[in-house]
Amino acid sequence: MSFRLKEADCETLKCIADYRTLTVTQLGAIFLKSVDVVRRRLRDLEKQGLVEVASHEYGRGRGRPEKSLGVTRRGVDILRGKGLIDPAVPYENVVAEAFFGADHQLLLNWCRIHLMQIERVLPRLSVQFLAANSP
Repeated sequence: MSFRLKEADCETLKCIADYRTLTVTQLGAIFLKSVDVVRRRLRDLEKQGLVEVASHEYGRGRGRPEKSLGVTRRGVDILRGKGLIDPAVPYENVVAEAFFGADHQLLLNWCRIHLMQIERVLPRLSVQFLAANSP
């Protein structure tokens, strides 16, 4: 069975690129989907070389730590081809390879996700998040 990149897959790739690195739980919170559904589709994207599981593991508590995800250069090329990312943005600002401060970025992502959730609950409120490292 051949792989077909869906519109939702492009949105997922764009989201990971925008946040730079995310966990499966964070993606589920952003798209309001279960972790199992997100994990299943990410497996396909990883097999196609569009997403990579970063070696850095997030969380130091009990149990298995969550791995973080990043878009590969091939994934960035697809997003550029579809006009979802500006071609002038360097790979280093989007991919998670050789990325310093992953724990900080993932915590910052949670803050951003919660701000987005507030905006969903209170539509009168407008939240604008500006980050220096976002493409």
